[in-house]
Formats: sequence, structure tokens, C-alpha cells
Amino acid sequence: MTEDTAIILWAAQAGKPVNAQSIRSVSQHLKDTARIAQPMVAAMKRSKAQ
Repeated sequence: MTEDTAIILWAAQAGKPVNAQSIRSVSQHLKDTARIAQPMVAAMKRSKAQ
């Protein structure tokens, strides 16, 4: 399943409009969230390894 497919399914389930703009918007939000979470995940892995 591609990222776009997942977004479309999520939007449809949430009753949100599904169009190119909303897909891009959610896709950008997911990328931003992943970028922010990356250092936190790395830190948690390091603390578990110790």
C-alpha cells in the first residue's frame, strides 16, 4: 500500500474530503512529523541499548 493510498483510506474513514490538495497536505504533515520524531526515536533506542 502506498502512502497516498493510506491517506485516501484514512481521509475517507474520517469523513474528510479526498482530493489532491488534502492528500498533499496530509503527506507533508506526515513527513514533518517523521522528521521531528526521528531524533527522539534515535535517543530512545540509545537509552535502551545502554
